[in-house]
Amino acid sequence: MDGAWSGTESAPEPDESYAVYGCGIDGSCEIADLQPGGSRSPRGDGRWGQADLGGNVWEWVLDSFAADYPLDCEDCAVLTPDANHMIWGGGWRSEEATLLTSAYQERPPDGHFAGVGVRCARAR
Repeated sequence: MDGAWSGTESAPEPDESYAVYGCGIDGSCEIADLQPGGSRSPRGDGRWGQADLGGNVWEWVLDSFAADYPLDCEDCAVLTPDANHMIWGGGWRSEEATLLTSAYQERPPDGHFAGVGVRCARAR
């Protein structure tokens, strides 16, 4: 694995000082174990200073779930009415494999899920 959750690109496992994850795999954690945003900052920050890119809460994204995404796409989204949405990045109760950028799950758009959140962004 490589990325914000590991110290080097050749690291075989994520470094826990980069991301909040794995807490509830054995059932021992409660919602109170969720960490404040940026709790691993600056170690787990992305290139432009964005925190918690992996772990803490799954990121609920605008895109609808689709079997195939357009490859020739720049700054676009897949929006299908009434389709399930995507969550990415793993959460505080997730296994390390869900921290990969290729890991996702789909959820119904009207659902409520512990451990899922949104990322707020602003232009500089």
